[in-house]
Amino acid sequence: MKLPALLIKLRDRCGEHNRKLLDRLFEQVDDSFFDLADKSATNSEQALFFDAMREIRLKKERIAALFMQYYNRDFQFLEVQKPGMLKANFDPQNLTLVQEDKLEEQVAIDNMVNRFKSEIGRDLEHLTIRLDSLLFDVSVEEENNPLGPLRMVTNFVTACAELELGIRAKLVFFKLFEKHVLTQNKAVLEAANKFLAEQGVMPDLSASRSVRRTGVNLPHASGSVIDQNTGAVGDYNEGGWDPQIDPLQYMRQFSDAQMAGAAGAAVNLPVVQQTALLNLLSRLQTTNKAPATALSDNGLINFMGLMERAVLSKEGQPRASVGRLDQDVMNLVTMLFEFILDDRQLPAAIRAVIARLQIPILKVALLDRTFFNQGGHSARRLLNEMATASIGWTEKAPGEPDAFLAKLEEVVQRLVTEFDNDITIFDEVLEDFIRFRESDKKRRHLLEQRTRDAEVGRAKSDAAKKVVQDVLNDMLAGKNIPALVMEVLKEGWSNYMVLLQLKSGREHPDWLQAQSVAARLIQGCDPDDTSGEAPEVAAVEKLMEELRVGLQQTAYKPFELDKTLRQLQKVLSETTQQRLAKEVTLDDEDMVEVETLEVASAPAVKNEDAYIQAAMRVLKTPEPPVAIRKEQEPKPKPEVAPEQVVAVAEVEPAEPVAQAPARIVLIEEDNEEPAVEVEADEDSLKLVDRLKIGTWVEINEGEDKKYRCKLVAIIQTTGKYIFVNRMGVKVAEKSRMGLAIALKSGGMALLDDGLLFDRALESVIGTLRKETPKKS
Repeated sequence: MKLPALLIKLRDRCGEHNRKLLDRLFEQVDDSFFDLADKSATNSEQALFFDAMREIRLKKERIAALFMQYYNRDFQFLEVQKPGMLKANFDPQNLTLVQEDKLEEQVAIDNMVNRFKSEIGRDLEHLTIRLDSLLFDVSVEEENNPLGPLRMVTNFVTACAELELGIRAKLVFFKLFEKHVLTQNKAVLEAANKFLAEQGVMPDLSASRSVRRTGVNLPHASGSVIDQNTGAVGDYNEGGWDPQIDPLQYMRQFSDAQMAGAAGAAVNLPVVQQTALLNLLSRLQTTNKAPATALSDNGLINFMGLMERAVLSKEGQPRASVGRLDQDVMNLVTMLFEFILDDRQLPAAIRAVIARLQIPILKVALLDRTFFNQGGHSARRLLNEMATASIGWTEKAPGEPDAFLAKLEEVVQRLVTEFDNDITIFDEVLEDFIRFRESDKKRRHLLEQRTRDAEVGRAKSDAAKKVVQDVLNDMLAGKNIPALVMEVLKEGWSNYMVLLQLKSGREHPDWLQAQSVAARLIQGCDPDDTSGEAPEVAAVEKLMEELRVGLQQTAYKPFELDKTLRQLQKVLSETTQQRLAKEVTLDDEDMVEVETLEVASAPAVKNEDAYIQAAMRVLKTPEPPVAIRKEQEPKPKPEVAPEQVVAVAEVEPAEPVAQAPARIVLIEEDNEEPAVEVEADEDSLKLVDRLKIGTWVEINEGEDKKYRCKLVAIIQTTGKYIFVNRMGVKVAEKSRMGLAIALKSGGMALLDDGLLFDRALESVIGTLRKETPKKS
C-alpha cells in the first residue's frame, strides 16, 4: 500500500525517536541486571541475572532491528493479529511449568498495554482518528495503530522471542522496556497529534470530544465486564444512570413501590412460561400486526396490555399472569422505546423504521439478562449505529432513490423475518451494517476533506487579495489614472501580486519588486504627479519588460499582451508630454509665444521618446529660454530642420484617454450578518466557542425548509464556520456572530449525536429514580 507523504514523514520521525528510546533501554540493561545480581541471595539467582545480561548484550542489535522492521511493517496496516499466548516448545515432562510461565508472561504483557492505555487513552484515540482520516482503503483502529501500545508491546515481545531467558529475567526485561520505551512513548503520541494537526489533519479535534468510545470497563451487578472494544457508554451526569447497578434493579424498586400502593391482594394465577411469551411475540413479529388498542400514536407497543389480553379466557377472566421479572423487562423496554420514538433528534421516517424493532429487542432482553447493562451487546450497538448514522439524514423527494433508508429497512426486515431465538443474528446484521456505514463514511470523509481544503484555500486567497487590494489602493489614492492602466493593474498585475503574497509573503524580494513595478507604473502615467521626474526611455523599457514577465505568469491576455504593452508605453509617453506642456505654460499676465526650442548641437531627432528627453534637458538647463514679450519686436528665427523643432504649446495626446476611478476592488466586504431583532449575548457566543468539528446542527429557514448539516471546518483567518450536508457538500457558512444569533433566535439548533440507546437508558433510569419513593 502506498502511504501518503505526510504519513511517511510521521513514520520516519516517530521511528527515529523509538530507535533512540531502544538505545537508551539497552544502556540501562547492564546496570539494572548487575544491581539485581548484586542483591541476589543465592549464587544460582546471581548467575541467572548475569547470564541474562550477557544474552541481551549479544542479541540487542538483532532485537532492535526486528523491532524496527515490525514497526515499519505495521504502517502497511495489514490484517490485525490479536495478541495471544506466545507459542511454546512442547515438553511433555514439563508441560505445566511451560504453561504457567507463558501465562505469567501474557499477564505481564496485558498489564503493560492496559496501564499505558489508561494514561494516554485520549491521545491514542485522537491519533487513531487522524490516521483513519488519511487512509481511505483501510480502517485504522487502536489495535492496528503502529504507535499504539498494543502494537509496540507485541512487536517487542516478538523481537525478543529468540532470547534464551528464564521467566524472571524476561519479566524484568519487559519491565525495563515499559519504563524506558513504552512510558516515554506518550510524548511521541502527543507530538504525532500536534504534527498532524499542524498539517491540517483534523486540527480542531477537541480533547473533550470522543468519536469512538473505547477502553471503558463498566462492571454490572453480576461482576462481568463489558468488552473494551464495544463502545460502552460513560460520562453520565449526576442523577443519571449509575453503571454499577443493573437497570432492572431500578425497575424492580419502581414496580415494588407501585404494588405497595395498590389496594387488594393479587390473585394467585399460574405464571406464563417464557417460551410461551416468546412464541406469542414471534407470531406478532412475523405478522407485523399488533391490535390497534395496543399501539400509541407514535407506534409504541403496550406489551403488558398485549399479554393481559392474550391470557384472558372466553369469559374474559385472566387465566395466567406474567412473571415479575418478565414484567420488569417489558416495562423497561417500553420506557426505552418511548424515549426513542419521542426523540426529535431522529427524523420521523427513521423513527418509523426503528419502531419495528420493538418486539425483536424485547425478545433479546427476555433471552439475555445482560442486555441492559452490557454496553457492547450487539443489539444495543445496532440501535446506536443506526441512530448515529441517521443524524444527518434528510428525507429525499418522493420517488427519489435513497440508499441509506433502503439499507435501514433491509436491516429491520431481516431481523423481523429471521430472528427467532438465536441472538447471534444481531452480530451478523451489525457487522453487515458497519461495513455499509464504513464504505459510506470513507466516501463522505473524502468529500468533506475536499470541501475543507477548498475553504482553507479560499480563505488564504481572500486574505492575500485583501493585502494586495489595500497596497494598490494606497498607491492609487488621489491619482488620475487612465482606464487602460487601471485594467492592467486590476485584471493582471494584482493577480501576480496575489500569487507572490500566497507563495512568499510581504518580505520576499519578489513581492517588493512587484510592489515597486506597480508604484512606478502608477507614478509614470499620472499627468498630475509632480513628485518625481518623468521616466526615461530606458526606464520605461525596463518597466515594460518587468510587466511582461509578471503578466505572463498570470496568463493575462496571452494573445494580446504585446499590443497591451505597446498601448501602455504610448500612455506613458503621452503622460510625459502632458507634464512638459504644463511645465512651460506661464500665467496669463506673463504669457509669451514660444514657437520653437532649439536643441543645441543635436542631430535631427526622429524618435519621439528621444525627442521628448532632449526637450526635457533643454527645459531643465540653469538658464531658461529668453522670454520674448508681445510688445517687443521678435528676433529672427533661426533656420533649423523641421525635425529639430517642436511646438511645445501645442503638444497634446493623440486622442483623449478615458479616466476611471482610482480604486481597485478584489474582494467584496462581508456583510453576512443577518438583520434580525435578536442580538447575540455572552452565553450564545460561549456556546459557539465550544462548538467542535463534527457537531451536527439543524438549520430552520422556514416551515418547509429545514435541513441538517455538520460543522467540518473553522477557518481561523476569516472566523468562518463551514457546514456541509451528509454528502460532504457545503451548504452553509457562518461567522461567529452570525452563528451565535442563529442559535439564540432558533434559526439553528444543535443536535446530540450521542449513543441513542444509552441516552434513552440514562433518561429512563433518571425517571425511575425520581418516581421511586426513597426508603425512610
